[in-house]
Amino acid sequence: MKDASSAQLDPGARSLAASSEDQCVNVRPFKTITYTLKAFNSEGVETRNDLTITVIRSPKIVEFSVNPERITRGDSVSLCFRVENAGNIDIEPRVVRNRAVNSGERVCVPHQPRATTTYTITASGEAGLQPPTRQGTVTVDEPKHARILFFDVSAPRIKRGDSIRLCYGVADSNTTTVSPLRRELPSVDKHCFEHAPRESTTYVLKTTGDDNQTESRELSVV
Repeated sequence: MKDASSAQLDPGARSLAASSEDQCVNVRPFKTITYTLKAFNSEGVETRNDLTITVIRSPKIVEFSVNPERITRGDSVSLCFRVENAGNIDIEPRVVRNRAVNSGERVCVPHQPRATTTYTITASGEAGLQPPTRQGTVTVDEPKHARILFFDVSAPRIKRGDSIRLCYGVADSNTTTVSPLRRELPSVDKHCFEHAPRESTTYVLKTTGDDNQTESRELSVV
């Protein structure tokens, strides 16, 4: 600052020593800003020089979750994320590609994995910055096949008007029926009930699991 009697750096109205020697001032801008150096001579005539510092904010993954973390094949999961200072995000394997996002906004996307999957989210920001990543895993179980543990009757031969006692047990079942009864029965490892057939009857136990496959067993009373 040759021939200057005073100097000032804005913003901040910081006074500087008027000297022809090089001077350094430490600043810590939090956003892109233009600093103006003003120099005044003894007559108050001002000269100025502007310098703009561009502040680039690094992208940040605030949240990334997979819910639920364990499912049966055929079910879906929800992938939820929240990022800051990111222009777009990607979620692999091939769930989301180059999606624009708003800083701080929580977003959830559905996905139906066919097998156990590890998802990776990448948040991209300004060019030249290393994009952060985060991972989450869902375990996918195969649908269970229903099993009949047993199916018994108290007496295979009765007199007309008598009752019988039927007992059964099933495992990994969603629905269970015994025909000719017209109602759904508990899908448990042991259940018994009374019935009075009016004639010789064949009882058919059917149970269905997560895989929608049905297992059956029958017995007759005469």
